[in-house]
Amino acid sequence: MQLTLKQRRFIARYLETGSATEAAFEAYGVKNRDVAASIGSENLRKPNIKRVIQYALEAAGITDDYLAMSLKKIIDAGVPEI
Repeated sequence: MQLTLKQRRFIARYLETGSATEAAFEAYGVKNRDVAASIGSENLRKPNIKRVIQYALEAAGITDDYLAMSLKKIIDAGVPEI
């Protein structure tokens, strides 16, 4: 199934911001935060959108293993005392 123009805009903005709500605001032109959050959440569950996002992240070197290693480094570093 082909992506619509709005879906492609959503994906591009989501990859830039990491926020499905922000991406929906811009791609779909909605003004209500709840509506944007709903659209964003729904889009992230659509298989064709998920595939494109996954492909883009992997092409950028952002895999599940990379994220897990990055989080482990942060956890291992601990929280500095104030």
